[in-house]
Amino acid sequence: MTTDIDRSMLEGKDREELHAIASAVGVKAPTRMRKADLVTAILDATGAGGSTPAGDDAPAPKKRTVRSARASQAEDGSIEALAAEEEAMVGGAEPEPEIAPRPRRARAAAAPEAPVDADAQPEPGD
Repeated sequence: MTTDIDRSMLEGKDREELHAIASAVGVKAPTRMRKADLVTAILDATGAGGSTPAGDDAPAPKKRTVRSARASQAEDGSIEALAAEEEAMVGGAEPEPEIAPRPRRARAAAAPEAPVDADAQPEPGD
């Protein structure tokens, strides 16, 4: 019954007051928590809380696995099916025809020059 009284007492306080209480009891990062999370964290830190929520500051340690262990746990049939699927995609499918890039047109010059005639040039001895 005292847990309910403590919870209701804490829920009646402002966020600033809850931040101060949380800092005093050693809750980490109280400024990032919502009010309900602050109340629960304070109760857990003081030992008055009965259960821990999923978003508690001290999450349960996760089991570490090695990647090679995951690969060894995979079913042989699924690996064979994957290999067969890859072979079908690579070797069994007809290759797509290569599309050659279109040749680009040469741009017309902005001011075309008049053709130069060899006869039109003055000779050096004239």
